[in-house]
Amino acid sequence: MIEWEEKLEVLNSVTLIQEEDTVIWALENSRNFAIASLYSVLTFPYMDNRWMMCIWTAKLALYFRVFLLQVCNDNLQSAEQLVKRIWSGNI
Repeated sequence: MIEWEEKLEVLNSVTLIQEEDTVIWALENSRNFAIASLYSVLTFPYMDNRWMMCIWTAKLALYFRVFLLQVCNDNLQSAEQLVKRIWSGNI
């Protein structure tokens, strides 16, 4: 019952205003809906970061783009991981 009362208290603290609602599409700088931005989100849902999208769409070699994305996601193999996988090169 206490949980219910807490929820009622939160609801009662909300102040509503009598203005008309507006729809804003946060995926576009213009704030207007665009099929392209929706397609991007559906195709690349993990790319919510604009920097990652800039890297992915940059005119760079694919291996370099993948490397930069791994750096951004902190997915590069550390020396410890390389040793575990029996790396024979220099660390």
